[in-house]
Amino acid sequence: MKLQIDCYPKTEYSVQIDYADEHQNKKIEMADLFLFGCYTLRQLNNLGDNIVGDTLAVLLSSNPLEIIERRQKVPAAIEILTKAKRKSLDAAYAPEWKIEIELFEFTSKLRTNPNVDKLEKEFLSNIPDLELIKYKGDSRKQFILTIPPMWLKMNGFGIFDKTDRYHVLMSTLILHKFLADKHKQNSLFQTNVDAIAACCANAHYAKEIPVDIPSFVNNFMAKL
Repeated sequence: MKLQIDCYPKTEYSVQIDYADEHQNKKIEMADLFLFGCYTLRQLNNLGDNIVGDTLAVLLSSNPLEIIERRQKVPAAIEILTKAKRKSLDAAYAPEWKIEIELFEFTSKLRTNPNVDKLEKEFLSNIPDLELIKYKGDSRKQFILTIPPMWLKMNGFGIFDKTDRYHVLMSTLILHKFLADKHKQNSLFQTNVDAIAACCANAHYAKEIPVDIPSFVNNFMAKL
């Protein structure tokens, strides 16, 4: 199987999935759940233990308040740096330069505000709108996940690229949206994709993302 997410300018993303023969017909839903779990865990692993990874996990979690209680306090140095960044922001800056400020404020508010749904909407409204569009050719920045064996290629991201964490977070959210829209008539699929998202979030916070991600996802799916 192959999953390709292209990141176009102006926060536009396209998602394509190429299934192997054995994943046609009735097994497509299972294949989509499997791809989502593998991609999400791999990207959470790439983000690591930082504010971007934590925020993605919160957005994916079914019980974000419980997770926030486990989150360590943001170091004072990050808070000071973030406030300094905000003062120097210019409207002409690229969206990805603003994202970490919104992430910091989001996670900070979540610690004291029980209205999670309102905060999630506020967070998403303060960052550029995500738009899922049809494929219009390979973009300069893209993620390609192939299984088996599991391999994630990140094309167009250099060592000093400051946009990678932004696109990692956004591409994971857009994949969730893509699959939810694709299977919107199937309530069981919606329940299962949310369960996998929560499982990935918990693995991130427990620092238990395994080396063998496909086996981990398969084992979890067997319990659904």
